[in-house]
Amino acid sequence: MESALWTRGAVMLFIEQEYAVKLSIRAVGDYLKRWGFTPKKPIKRAYEQRPESVKQWIDQEYPAIEKRAKAKGGEIHWGDETALVNTDVRGRSYAPKGQAPVTMAVRGTRQKLSMISTVTNQGKASWMIIDGAFNHEKLIEYYSPELNLDERLNADLKHVISTRVPVRTKAKLHAAAKNHMAFIETHLERVKSYFQDPRVKYAA
Repeated sequence: MESALWTRGAVMLFIEQEYAVKLSIRAVGDYLKRWGFTPKKPIKRAYEQRPESVKQWIDQEYPAIEKRAKAKGGEIHWGDETALVNTDVRGRSYAPKGQAPVTMAVRGTRQKLSMISTVTNQGKASWMIIDGAFNHEKLIEYYSPELNLDERLNADLKHVISTRVPVRTKAKLHAAAKNHMAFIETHLERVKSYFQDPRVKYAA
């Protein structure tokens, strides 16, 4: 089915098309719950991604790269670029049943920064905060490999920034980002934890 999300409505339509059985939205929800399915935020994945090629790279090509880096005393850097805005809200917040949690947002003073960074399996982190858009000139200024596990560092930064008191100026946003990145840079174990996902095979 051409559905971006497997909602109860999409499942209901699929059952009707495949088995000629009409169910209500509520009944579909009850069945899904009984089968152990719960609504979750989906993971974004590019249509162009080829899982078999990714698996081959993880199982065969990366171990060879790692072996060569160790033999030459080199480091493998995982790099990524991200945008940071002072109006970003992440994570979850508790509230009484039936009431939506409220977070204080900044109005009329949206500020944006960019950041490029790398992390290594040994827990090292390096970064550069950019005032403005990321482009090829900034990439040349701060070289970084293509995106990968460094996305975890970006998520770490954005989560911490979004849980603090909203900042109203770009200078304060820059200072908050710089302070947390300096903290990450000096805590190797925190960076190493990015590599501990059971789905990842990049040993420290």
